[in-house]
Amino acid sequence: MSRPRLAPRFRLTVDGEAVAFLTAAGLDIGHDIVECDDGMGHVFPMPAQNHPVDVSLRHGAVPRSAAFRGWLNAFLLDRIDRRNVAISLTSESGAQPLVTWHLVDAFPVRLSAPGLVAGADPVEVEQLDLRADRLTVDLH
Repeated sequence: MSRPRLAPRFRLTVDGEAVAFLTAAGLDIGHDIVECDDGMGHVFPMPAQNHPVDVSLRHGAVPRSAAFRGWLNAFLLDRIDRRNVAISLTSESGAQPLVTWHLVDAFPVRLSAPGLVAGADPVEVEQLDLRADRLTVDLH
C-alpha cells in the first residue's frame, strides 16, 4: 500500500515567481547578547548583532521561469546575487498564506537535485539552502 503524497505547502517567492517546497527549516531569528555595565555596578544583557539566517528548503519543483532560474544560474557561476525573497506557509489548499517570512539580501549557498529524468518539467530540487542577512515575519 503506497503512502499518500504530501502537498507542498511552502512557497518561495523570488521576483514575483513562486516555487513550491514540501519543507522549510532554519526560519530562526537570533541575536548575540552582550553585557553592558552602567558604571554603577549593574550589568544588563542587551541584544547585539543579528545572527545570519540559514534556511533549507526541501523537495521542491522548479518551473521553467526566467527569474528563478536566473537567480540559481548566478549561484552556479559563483556570483552572489542577493535578493529579498519571501517564504510562505500556505493553507492545505495552497490558496492562502498563513505565515510569511521575509528574507533580506538572501542568496543560494547549496543546491542538490535527485536523479534527473530527461525532459521532465518541472525540474525537481532535493534541497536548496539560502543565507540571508535578516528575517522578518508576517502573520496573516
